[in-house]
Amino acid sequence: MSRRRGATAVLLAVLMALGGCSSAATGGPTSPSPSPSASDGLSQPTCQQAAEQVVAAVRERVASYEVSTTSASPSASSPAASGSPTPSSPGTAQLDPLTAAVAGARETIAQRKCSQSQFTSDLQAGLATIHPKGTIARAVLERISATLLGKMGQDSETKAVWPTEDLAQAAAEVAPGSTLELQAGTYRLSDSLVLLDEVTIEGAGKGRTIIESTAPDAAIVVATASPVEVTNLSLLLEPKVPASGVVSGPTAQLVLTNVRISGATSGNSQGGAAVQLAGTANQAAGTQTTLEVTGSQFDHNSWAGITVSGGHRVSVVSSTFSDNGQCGVCFLDAGSGSIDKSTFTNDAVALGATGTSAPVLLRSTISGGTVGIQVADKAAPIVDNVRITGAARAAVIFSGTAGGSMTNVTCAKNKYDIAIATTATPSLGKNSCTLVRGK
Repeated sequence: MSRRRGATAVLLAVLMALGGCSSAATGGPTSPSPSPSASDGLSQPTCQQAAEQVVAAVRERVASYEVSTTSASPSASSPAASGSPTPSSPGTAQLDPLTAAVAGARETIAQRKCSQSQFTSDLQAGLATIHPKGTIARAVLERISATLLGKMGQDSETKAVWPTEDLAQAAAEVAPGSTLELQAGTYRLSDSLVLLDEVTIEGAGKGRTIIESTAPDAAIVVATASPVEVTNLSLLLEPKVPASGVVSGPTAQLVLTNVRISGATSGNSQGGAAVQLAGTANQAAGTQTTLEVTGSQFDHNSWAGITVSGGHRVSVVSSTFSDNGQCGVCFLDAGSGSIDKSTFTNDAVALGATGTSAPVLLRSTISGGTVGIQVADKAAPIVDNVRITGAARAAVIFSGTAGGSMTNVTCAKNKYDIAIATTATPSLGKNSCTLVRGK
């Protein structure tokens, strides 16, 4: 079982640096008001210069989200990791460049009695000259532009979106906490849809609302620690383009309900997971659920249905996994969580657990594939009330110094049932399986 991380190293590096960039693109209202500390009008820049200063600050902010393969992540103190523009500390007047530029523009407009329409026109023209490199940088620019130009809603709302509309633009223009209500039809993504704030994306049903993605790396990127929910739709990826379906950072709060994700493809050890929860190998096991999945389907993904790395914790209920190339669900590192009342069919490995992961598999069925449950390293799963049939190699394999427990497991028509290396020490309760000891 491979330990590939998927997406691209660059995209994952940005997610690690962000850790969740809630409201990363706010920059102030488009109708500036006088600052209480306005200075002599003669010292003010011209109206056009004020607009240029805001554009320069936006350019700097957006650039902080741009990464290269040689410099993969912004520093923790950079704007890319700090969220909304805020004072550096309570009670001080030090502002980050974007906040300062917006405050300065308010002051200039008040002092020079600038035309608001002309200022907005100059600002819009300047923002159009910014051409960011990278998926997240482009999304941040869209969010900042929507805020500065007055296109973003002030309150959360339910906004209907039609297949002919731009999903990324719709996401950039709604306030945090809003719902994008996708109507029936087919939506096409050629670039990743990056979610920077709390949002719900709700379709009309798995068979009625379909997102077709040809975006490289990832169809949807969850780059916020705020709740994100995707429900009642299908996400179908172009198999010729290496990518994962949904990729999230280490502090995600992602909910998937009644969705189907299919066709994720790996290339050069990248991509291939329907859902990839990104984290670092040294991340401690989490105590809060970062992914909730209910009534969903993950099929024909070249790597996995769901990969749980870092310290992510998941809850999967009443879902199906089929024909995934390496595993239905892969738990890596210190990943944990539960899978209940779910079905695995013809996945190479239905449930894989490595590192120090500790998944729980309950009341589920596994059929076909190569191995039903494969446990390695120091992983310690809890398996109870599971039926495993038709595995070409073995129903269950414990290797390394793996532990955990298995009770009420039923095995039928597998080449081998439970195979345990001499170094592994799982606890076996009452099971209807034969046991094989080996190296």
